[in-house]
Amino acid sequence: MIDVGEVWEIGEDQSYDTNDVISPSKRAVISEMPPVRSLPALTGIPVSFVSAGEGHFIVQSVTGQLYTWGLNNFGQLGLGDVASRVQPTLISELHHYVIKKVVCGAFHSLVLTRAL
Repeated sequence: MIDVGEVWEIGEDQSYDTNDVISPSKRAVISEMPPVRSLPALTGIPVSFVSAGEGHFIVQSVTGQLYTWGLNNFGQLGLGDVASRVQPTLISELHHYVIKKVVCGAFHSLVLTRAL
């Protein structure tokens, strides 16, 4: 049996390098953020699995599609580039595979597919 639900975001949705300094004005914006937010890009998409890495995320929909967002400096989002994303983005390259499991590492991601 698969549990299905929505994805909610908790905390700041941007990653900062350990050398970054968050300005007082940015800190004020963060403190006024709601503690829990839905992700508009995933509205209406039933999700069966979520994985989080060091600064990136992958969710799997009940139909097997993978959506990813976050830091991408090592290509860990699987989108064919190194541009970071702030909104969940479909990994279209894997659309013809049956996804069995997804795991995010610190700076990489792994996808296990069913043998064809």
